Amino acid sequence: CWCMINSYLIARGLFFYTPIPDFDSSDQESLYMLSARFWVGICLWALGFYTNIRSDRILRSLRKRGQSGYKIPYGFLFKYVSCPNYLGEVIEWTGFAIAAKGVPAAATFALWTAANLLPRAWSHHKWYLQTFPEYKTLHRKACIPYLF
Repeated sequence: CWCMINSYLIARGLFFYTPIPDFDSSDQESLYMLSARFWVGICLWALGFYTNIRSDRILRSLRKRGQSGYKIPYGFLFKYVSCPNYLGEVIEWTGFAIAAKGVPAAATFALWTAANLLPRAWSHHKWYLQTFPEYKTLHRKACIPYLF
């Protein structure tokens, strides 16, 4: 239900309350897609998307067909954090919120994503520490490299 309501609010904010660009105009509003803010947001979104997809690929490759049990993931940002896929999601939606030019629902979704995934990352991190005695030697953080 939350996702449906938020999707509606984001779409409404983007398509009904944001002016449609007129590239023949010199109006600042219509040149937004050429602004640094828009492209910083798009680049952050792309970085988060790449991080999320690559991290998920590593997680999916941990078990081969017919195997069971849990393993410690290695490689890419797993060198620094336990949940780089969650970090990617947070970066993705933060970039989207920046590119969306202040649409409140986009910013709310970015905050909601962080508020949801950061505690989950902490929980996963604690589980790794409890499940694998050697995990402490990896010196990983939960979700944000060097910080959390």
